[in-house]
Amino acid sequence: MSVKTSDMKQSGFTLIESVVAIVTLSFAMLVLSQLLFPQVEKSAIPYYQARASALGSAVMGEVMARMFDKGSDPTSVYRCGESTFVCYSPSNFGTSSSVSATNFTSVDSYLLNDGAGVELGCWGDTELCSPNTSRGDITALLPGASESEYSNFAVLIDVYYEAYTAGSGFSGIESATVTEHKRVTVSVLTSEYGQYDFIAYRSNY
Repeated sequence: MSVKTSDMKQSGFTLIESVVAIVTLSFAMLVLSQLLFPQVEKSAIPYYQARASALGSAVMGEVMARMFDKGSDPTSVYRCGESTFVCYSPSNFGTSSSVSATNFTSVDSYLLNDGAGVELGCWGDTELCSPNTSRGDITALLPGASESEYSNFAVLIDVYYEAYTAGSGFSGIESATVTEHKRVTVSVLTSEYGQYDFIAYRSNY
């Protein structure tokens, strides 16, 4: 009994074809990683910029609605520096950590003063606030806001006296003495998309 055999022709990739396919795929992945993938990440930047702008404007509005100084007349009849009302020195700026942001009375009340010195006021993500102390959620600054909306944000507030000279404008330098103007800086910090600063001046009027 004889067994009949037949040749079975096998088809598939040759070694050269496999190498070419691998090289082509590698080149395609390189192009995607260099051109397409970074664009996907950058697409989030306008979103964060818009959110930061809205947040910074809202917080600045809250801060600027406060009095010029804790020593100002609550009835707004006298400015601090007039009558018996004395303007606070820079070393007396700020409030303790136990004070609620809703009770802040002047622009410099947002700074932290725990008795060991004056520190910038910061609300939001603890890591973003570092090395400053986080004083709580951003909702403490904006009671109507949702905590989940700003989970990757922090707001840093700085206030200091600045001198003004007619014809030259503001000096841009922090003054160690009392002047008629305070520079207020609200900085919105994001986890990966930079810092956005908003600057305004509160004058002793």
